[in-house]
Amino acid sequence: MKDDTALSFEEFEDVKAYVESQGNIATIPMKIIKPILKDCQSLGHVQRKNISDGLKGVGLDHRPTEVPTVHEVLRVFKQGTKVFDLIQAAEGKGEKDDNALKQIVNASPNASEKIEEAKETSAAGLEDLKEKFIEALNIVANSAEKHLSQIHDSCS
Repeated sequence: MKDDTALSFEEFEDVKAYVESQGNIATIPMKIIKPILKDCQSLGHVQRKNISDGLKGVGLDHRPTEVPTVHEVLRVFKQGTKVFDLIQAAEGKGEKDDNALKQIVNASPNASEKIEEAKETSAAGLEDLKEKFIEALNIVANSAEKHLSQIHDSCS
């Protein structure tokens, strides 16, 4: 996130628009998301569940799966995208998910290079790192979509 002091959301659709503008994934401080719940003084269990439900209601998902407190950040991503598919495969626990990830990694040598580039240039600033990471994620996600489609077709 470039400058979270200038970022504000009135409703969950605003979060969705922001996430889409960031390549379908963004890490957002909870202090920026909290004001969507009007007149909310604290983020108790019920309020955090309301945030989770609100995000899911506009087609977003998040990690951690339990919305954190106001002092932490939330990674938000759009459901049904390549990024979403990649995260789902990475979190899956079956052999099918393992095979999908192996295929993605083996079919995406450029993604590894982009990640290494991102590590090397981290001293140049977080914005460059974020852009390279999103580029690497997009490379991997494109490959994931193709391979997950093939796996799905072979299971049908």
